[in-house]
Amino acid sequence: MALFSRAEHASTDARRLLDENDRWRQSILQQLDYMFELGADFRKMRRTPPP
Repeated sequence: MALFSRAEHASTDARRLLDENDRWRQSILQQLDYMFELGADFRKMRRTPPP
């Protein structure tokens, strides 16, 4: 019975860690998208000829 309980606990922990990992991954992807957009904006500004 104790072994079954430990296995259930380990399964619960594994699911929690996988969910946490997915949240981190999504956050990092959003940050990379934002950084890419900023870089594109800066490149656009540099390419614009002065008036």
